[in-house]
Amino acid sequence: MSVTIDIPVYQSRACVAALQIKTLLPSPRGYEVHFYDKRFVPIQVSADWVSEYFPMPGGYMIFSNRGGSPTFMHQEIFEVLYSPTGETIQARQGGEPDKRHAH
Repeated sequence: MSVTIDIPVYQSRACVAALQIKTLLPSPRGYEVHFYDKRFVPIQVSADWVSEYFPMPGGYMIFSNRGGSPTFMHQEIFEVLYSPTGETIQARQGGEPDKRHAH
């Protein structure tokens, strides 16, 4: 059964979907990323992803509309560069973003 949920979209020079990270917990497969938005299940990321991006609680996991791995940006930088658009991207839990729509 596929569950869809809306990820908030933010605007700077480009539009991105992003979720604010609450905690990162070690797991057998790397790390489990938990979000402040309780509608989202934790996402598994590899230890290599953590070594590359150095994510911290409060920062944002960013999902590009081009697909691929999510990236990370520290809270202070993200909130200076990006503003909420009031739109969302519909995504399947554990899947890639599907489409953008306004609320």
